[in-house]
Amino acid sequence: MTRVNKPSTQMVTPNLAPPTLERTAQPNAGYAVRLPATTLAARFQQDQRGSTAIMFGLLIMPVMFLTGMAVDYSRMITAKSRMQTAIDAAALAGVRAAQMNTSNQNSATVIEAAAQKFYDGITASLRDSRDAVNSAASNKIAMAVQTDGSYKFTVSSWIRTPFLSIAHGAQPDGSAPSGCATNKFKCQKISTTASILAQSGGNNTGYSIETSLMLDITGSMSGQKLTDLKAAANDAIDLLIWEDQSTQTSRIAIAPFAQDVRLPTAAAFQAATGQAPVTASKSVYGYTFGTKNNEYCVGERTGTNKYTDVAPSAGNYVMVEWMYSNWGVQCDVPTTAKVQPLTTDKTVLHNLINGLQTAGGTAGHMGTAWAWYTLSPNWNALWSATNAAAAYDTAYNINTKVGNPKNVT
Repeated sequence: MTRVNKPSTQMVTPNLAPPTLERTAQPNAGYAVRLPATTLAARFQQDQRGSTAIMFGLLIMPVMFLTGMAVDYSRMITAKSRMQTAIDAAALAGVRAAQMNTSNQNSATVIEAAAQKFYDGITASLRDSRDAVNSAASNKIAMAVQTDGSYKFTVSSWIRTPFLSIAHGAQPDGSAPSGCATNKFKCQKISTTASILAQSGGNNTGYSIETSLMLDITGSMSGQKLTDLKAAANDAIDLLIWEDQSTQTSRIAIAPFAQDVRLPTAAAFQAATGQAPVTASKSVYGYTFGTKNNEYCVGERTGTNKYTDVAPSAGNYVMVEWMYSNWGVQCDVPTTAKVQPLTTDKTVLHNLINGLQTAGGTAGHMGTAWAWYTLSPNWNALWSATNAAAAYDTAYNINTKVGNPKNVT
């Protein structure tokens, strides 16, 4: 066999050169042709590399500036909110000082001095913010008496705002503290106001008032809470009961409560419950419960009128408080914390308040109900004539100005 070596065959692919400038693409040829750039300007126009970085570089400064302005504005809002709380409290402290003023000093002078003292006593962290640059002069409260007799308090603060200051330009005015002028960042001035009307009762306002205080004396009020409650209640007595009762009167009732309420007399107990306060006992689920004739304690009201002030009567009485005998058949509310109907006697009211002690569990609805009953003319059968509440149809409505101005409930 003879082997013949044939020459190999190799396919050659032609090298197609790109079109030249003289050759243009024909319409609808099915492909796109990018013409080579021949100038620097043309190449720059067609080059899209690094465009994101350029856009970022152009926008970073405006974005940072707007963000900084937002932060500055947020600091100003926070500072103004704190200032508002502080100036509100200072205004109340000023009027409170005027109400308790026993000297012959001008009321406006007393109010302004007390408000400033209270405002100065508030720590800077609570009064404005750590970005504030203030001085004694800038923390000065400006007080003005309005035409309606109210007092308007205004206070200002300077807050470092580098970005807002750039946008604002020059310093708002020349009253800025030195810390703003020497600091490389400028400050912005913010102001807030509080208005309050100081008014006393009696002949000055032309109407009478009847007020009832429901005082929680349960175990959760032990310690400082009860101390604070006594202080606030005693202040209310001194503020609301004025000395001259010849024309308009101001009377206050007190309803101490735990999980029951202690009435002041056997007559009040019988009128509220429909039965005399006698020693009795009963068995419930194997436990012995009882009452004593010297325990004038009552529970909640049941039936369809449990949420109304309909006069107590058959089917509408309040419940007798039956106490577990193992607890000594004793009311939760101490004997020193009886319900006190409406009176103008400050001594009686103060003595009751100062003698309060904590005991028992909480039944807020009991306090609410009996505070209402002391103001309701429907329950006057429980009290003496001097403690009776004014009739509803003669009560003076402060909102509508309708009724007898000598009787306000």
